Parts: sequence; structure tokens; C-alpha cells
Amino acid sequence: MLEHSQGPCAWWNGGRVRPGHGPPREGKWGLRFRVRRGQIPETDGVRRNYMKASVALKFSVVATPVLAGLVGLALVLRPHSAIEANSRMNFAKVLADEVFEMDAATRQYMAMRDKASRDAWRDRSDELARVLASQPQAEDQTQRTIMRNMARKHEAMQQAFGQLVALMDKKGDDAATLVERRRLDDELGRASKSLITGSIDMAEMSHRDVLVRQQYVDSMIVIFSALLAVLLSGGIYFVVRGEVNAKRQMATDLDRSNLMLSDAFVKLRRAEQGIHRERLLALEEMAQGIGNEIRLNLVQVSRISDVLLNYQDNLAQKEKVLTTLREISALAKASKSALDRLAPLVQGARLDLLPQAVSMNTVISDALLHVQARISDLREKGSRMNVVTDLGELPMIDGAETDLREAVANLLLNSIEAMSGGGTLRIKTTADDSSVTLVISDTGQGMMEDVLKHCCEPFFSTKEDGSAGMGLTIVASTVRRHHGSIDIQSKIGLGTTVTIVMPRRQPVDAVAAQEHPEQQPAVRGSRVLVVDDQPWVSQMLKDMLTLDGHMVETARSGEEALELLKGGRFELVVTDRAMPGMLGEELAERVKRQWPGTPVILLTGFGEVLKAAGVSSSSIDYVLTKPLTQLKLREAVVQTMANRQKKA
Repeated sequence: MLEHSQGPCAWWNGGRVRPGHGPPREGKWGLRFRVRRGQIPETDGVRRNYMKASVALKFSVVATPVLAGLVGLALVLRPHSAIEANSRMNFAKVLADEVFEMDAATRQYMAMRDKASRDAWRDRSDELARVLASQPQAEDQTQRTIMRNMARKHEAMQQAFGQLVALMDKKGDDAATLVERRRLDDELGRASKSLITGSIDMAEMSHRDVLVRQQYVDSMIVIFSALLAVLLSGGIYFVVRGEVNAKRQMATDLDRSNLMLSDAFVKLRRAEQGIHRERLLALEEMAQGIGNEIRLNLVQVSRISDVLLNYQDNLAQKEKVLTTLREISALAKASKSALDRLAPLVQGARLDLLPQAVSMNTVISDALLHVQARISDLREKGSRMNVVTDLGELPMIDGAETDLREAVANLLLNSIEAMSGGGTLRIKTTADDSSVTLVISDTGQGMMEDVLKHCCEPFFSTKEDGSAGMGLTIVASTVRRHHGSIDIQSKIGLGTTVTIVMPRRQPVDAVAAQEHPEQQPAVRGSRVLVVDDQPWVSQMLKDMLTLDGHMVETARSGEEALELLKGGRFELVVTDRAMPGMLGEELAERVKRQWPGTPVILLTGFGEVLKAAGVSSSSIDYVLTKPLTQLKLREAVVQTMANRQKKA
């Protein structure tokens, strides 16, 4: 039985259960459905036998005034068999109820994985074990075989559940643990399915046993009721017609339910592909924004450089040259910041699994950079789109910055798409003593009431491109995971306003201290070997190190560096990573083999990406990300030399 939640974003609201229903169960494709207690799925054979038994029983009820004595005589002949058959029927019903309750508890635990669902599963398992142990002695060999198989499957479920709980208690997320957890989930599902099949077989055999015994009694009744057949034919006709109509309606309802389930399965399979496609589109939007930012910075650097090259008289003006150099330095820092944001995209998963101090204003600024390419495209097509920001002073919040940035970018893209013809996008942040509030509003087309009601539900979409409709679902899930709340208001023709409230971080003293580290004093007088295949880079590094009082020599390749190391004693090696002939990592390994006490600093344009991807080497003492500044290089040298002294 399918049930739909009501109201916007109501799909995550506590998993309420309607009266008369069991706990929610998750199907293979994540479809949420509920099973009425006591409802047993019927095969075609069971349905036909049930119809025959029902007709026979109702015939007996109609003929009761005339045949009461004869029925009593027939029942007296086999009282023990009737009582035993009734006992088996009751046992089959109780067994079916417990098996379906066990299946519901299993699916709830696999969905929730919390202590309450774990305890509920164990309670249901104990109850099922009690029912299996209380089975009446079966005369039929097939029934005994079915019960033994069900007992073995139940023991296998208990063992798999114990192993799964042990894995969950370890709280490991490595690949082997995830594979083992998935295997145990599948084993639980298969065992649960086998128990359901066994309970259905028991119910069918119990029905058949009742029918056989009832037919024996009916054969005796028919002998004595033949003379009354004509008188009772009218009543039998009406009983049979009502029964047939009821069964026909049942078959129609089942066919309709099967069609609904088949359609849902097809949509869910298509949605799985859509989610992957939307994920790639979101990453493409972010990459375009980062690329556009770096491209603009390079244009600015090129413009400033051209001014100095074409008008060399400006070089004599010291203040003007210093101003120009500051502009170039600021653009380089901005480009590096954009490159740093590539790390989450390269790694393909959240880097900040543990809560960190996050600035909501920074998240908004980064999200705006990610969607800037889309805004520029619309403006080039003639759309008059304005972005108005009112970002107040905010305290830090606890959260995963990558997830929050993705959620805000999703909201911004929704507003931008709603205003493709033009409009105003307003972004405002405020804070109070306990929370931080983000309000994103647009003057787009807005949403109708029925669309607003379901906009946060998974796979709900009004787009005609077949998208999976997971944008607002991801946003709502992210806000819920950060213990926040989201409210969406929208009216046709007036636009949409989304309000997100997040709890503020407490305390903030430690975070503020980390944001302003003390500047490290320079280490002076060390002999440093700089290795880079680009002469201008080597000269720049040499100048920067010389300013700090170091004695510097340069090499253009790994082979040349090794020759210089043989001829003189160096206290530090600073090498580029990407060089022809010998990579920086290979040079570092050879240095460590021949001169173990010599530290190595590796220079690369993708330092943060390498750290995010977990790439490291024991031969490298420090990874320094380009572009460099005097302060960053100084801090790297200070830390590396300090570590060397500790090891000595």
C-alpha cells in the first residue's frame, strides 16, 4: 500500500505511522511503503482455494436451519481433526504476522541503523523464535521440512545481524567495511525473503488441509441435503454472485497496485541515472565558475604586465610599481583560492566529514562564484539580472563547508533558472544570539501551491528535461544534517523566498585564534639547493630565500641536483614536482637514500588537491602549493628545519 506525505519538505518529518499500519519499510529502490498487520500476500493457487472454501462455508451457513443436525453429526465424526486443523490455521496466521513484523523491523534497521531500531529487531527476532518453537506437531513431511528451513534461516539472520551490528559499532568507512556491510545487508534481505516465502507456503498448506477436511465433511452433508438443493439454489446463487464480485474487485485492485509499483520502479531506475547526471552538471557549473574566475584574474595580470612592459617609464615610479605588484599579488592569491576549491571536486566526496568552523558569508561568496558562469551566459543573451547582497557580520557555524556550498549553489541556480528573462536575486544574512539566518529571494515566476507542497520530495520535478528532481531534496537534507530548518514561501508571479536558519558555533574563541596565526621568524644561514626546470622560477626562489639570509644554489634537473649534492653539503632541498626526466618525488626518494638527514620541500600547483586525494610520500617533508609568497615559503622553511632539529 503506497502512502504519500503531505506538505512541503514533509518527507523527512519523523517517519510518522498511520493508525493500523506497521513501521515503514524500504524497498530495493528506496520506495517507502507500509504493510497492514495481518495482511498475507496471496498467490493465484491460494486465491482459488480460498474462494472455494469461502463458497463452501457460506453454503453451509445458508443451509444451517435445515442441516444443523446433519452438520453436527458430521463434525462429531472427526472432532479431533477439526481441532487440529484449526490449530494449524491459527499457527500459520500467527507465524505470518511475526514473519512480516520481522521483515518490517529488518528494513527499518537497514534504513535507520540506530539503537531503537536495533532493539526493535531483537525483540521481533525473539518473538519469532518463540513462535517457531511453539509449532504444533505436523503430520505432513513437507510442512516439517518447511519449518526446519525457516528455523535455519532465522538462525542465519541472527548471525548476520550480529555481524552487522559489530561492523556498525566499529564506525569504519573504509572500502572493505562498506563491502562487508553491503553483503550482510543482502544476506539479511535474502533470509527475510525466505522466511516470507516459508510463511506463505505454510499458510497455503494450512488452507489446503482445511479444505480437504472440510470437503470430507461436505461430502457427508451433500448426501443428506440433495433434496433441499432446489430450495437452496436461489440463496446459493446470490452468495456465489457476491463472492465472485468481491474477488473480481480484489483482482482489479491487485492489478492496479502492480501497475503502480511497476511504474514506480521504472521511475526510480531512471531517477538513479538522473541523480548522477545532475551531480555532473553541478560539478560542471562549479568548474566553470572557478575557470571563469581564474581567467579574469589572468586577464588582469596580463593587462598590468602590458602596462609595465609598454610604458617602461613607469618603472622609475617606485610607488606605482609597488601598487602594481600588490595588485598582481592579490590576483595570484585569488587564483590560488579558486584552485583550492578544486580539491572537493577532484576527491569526489566530502572532505569535511567532521564539523568544522564555517563562515556562512564565505560559503555564499564561493557559491556565487560557482554560478557566475550561468549568470554571465544569461546576461549575454539579454537577460537583465541583478544580484543584491546584504551580508551582515556573522559568527561561525559548525558544518561541512563543501555540502553547505553545494546546497546554497543549488538554491541560487533554482532562482537563476526561475528568472531566465530577468529579475533581482537578493541574498541576506543576519544573526542573533543562537542562530544564523540566510534568506534567498527572487522575483521569478514562483510556484503553484501543489508544486510548493511537494518541492522537497525526492524525485519531484517540473522540468521537461527529465532531470531527477533532487536539488531541493539535497538542500533540505543538508540543512537537516546541520540541525537547521528551512522554510519556502512562493507565489505565482511574485517569486520565491527561501529562509534557512542554522545554529551558531559555540565557543568561537578557538576558531578566532586559528584564523590569525602568528608570523614565523625567518631561519637564516642555511645552505639551500633549489631545483626547477624553469630558470625564472629558480631565480625567483633564490631571490626569496636570499632575502631571508640563506645561501642558495640552483639546478635545472634532478640529475644536476644529485651532482651538486655530491660535491657539497646542503641543509635543505626545494624541488619542483613536474620536471622532465625525473619527477620531484623521485628526486626526493634518491636524496633520502643517499643523504637521509636532508629535508625536502616539494613545490606543486596542486598541493591541496594531492592532500585531499591522500597522495603522500615519506621522502617529502613538506608540500608547498603554488603560487608562492615570501611568507608561505618562510613558514615552510621554518617548519621543515624545526622538524629536522627535533629528529636530530
